[in-house]
Amino acid sequence: MGFKCRSWQHIVLMGAFVALLQGCGGAPAGQSSSTTTTTPTTGTGSNGSGTATPNDSTGEETISFTSNSADQIVIRGQGGNETSVVNFRVATIGGTAVADRNISFEISNTLGGARLLSDTGTTDASGNVSTTIQSGTVAAAIRVTATLADDKTAVSSEVQISTSTFIASSFPLTADGDDVVAPFAGIDAIDPSITGPYLLVEEASNVAGVEVGLQMIATDQFGHRVLNGSAITIVSPETGLVEPARCVFTAGVCRATFFTNAGVSPYSLVSLMAYANGAEAFTDQNGNNIFDMGEPFTDLGEPFVDENDNGTYDLGEFFVDADSDGMYDSAGNGEWDGPCLTEPNLCPGEDSTIISSTLTLRLLPIEAPTPTPTPMP
Repeated sequence: MGFKCRSWQHIVLMGAFVALLQGCGGAPAGQSSSTTTTTPTTGTGSNGSGTATPNDSTGEETISFTSNSADQIVIRGQGGNETSVVNFRVATIGGTAVADRNISFEISNTLGGARLLSDTGTTDASGNVSTTIQSGTVAAAIRVTATLADDKTAVSSEVQISTSTFIASSFPLTADGDDVVAPFAGIDAIDPSITGPYLLVEEASNVAGVEVGLQMIATDQFGHRVLNGSAITIVSPETGLVEPARCVFTAGVCRATFFTNAGVSPYSLVSLMAYANGAEAFTDQNGNNIFDMGEPFTDLGEPFVDENDNGTYDLGEFFVDADSDGMYDSAGNGEWDGPCLTEPNLCPGEDSTIISSTLTLRLLPIEAPTPTPTPMP
């Protein structure tokens, strides 16, 4: 059989071609591949399975707080949401969920009978576990501690137990802004029948678009913030614009803006009124945090805007018809109105009434001197 010699260049090229195919995972027929397949190392994770990662190599487990279903709940028996679900999660340092771990829970205090609906729990497939706070009959701030394996703990954020309801004694509408002068109190030199208090707003009468910032910091009877999303209505029936008229609370504060309008006489008084459903103020004589029959309280009539500044309601003036009878009622109903224990006959009044706050502005003309109040006799 004949043999044909090939040049050394051809041999080198063919060797390089075969090496290239092997590097890509293949080779011509009759050529063997030396490619090695590496299988990821599967370790025994903290939940018994899973692919190990560099940060997960120790399998060390941790517990962390994740969320509360509600940061504010109401005192038990006063109506509203009385529970908050407190959530935790167990995972390895690398983030792998850990199932079937037993967790114990502890509440920070039990004032007024506040309690946990469960003292223990077991993590699910996602590593999650939870317990539920049930409010008591006393205002309090509650935290939950979750313990894993006796030595690893996590603490929840605070859950506030309170009435979370507006109360008339802590419902002030205030104002600020570049054109607002310090509050005026005393006998008004321009109109001695007006004794204040009110706020002076410079260069605002007969001028459209002067802005006055409005603010309310409202609390319940314990000085705790009202629920996020609670809202008041602000009206200005005499002149101007309030925006937004529905002022929504975040972290205990709501803010709006009053815009002046043209056509207002110099030194005019403008009254703004904020109102909402809330509780009448009372004196808690026995310290049990609820109204009891016989305790002193302020019985509120229907709020109105005193548009002619004579101190009384006159037909045609704006008022809030709390009982929807189509008539202005200056006197209250003779009963305390506010959130009460839900058992019958403890509070004959209504669960809430209309409470209000009035802010009066005096709009000064352009380049007018600021009036100086004469002290009250």
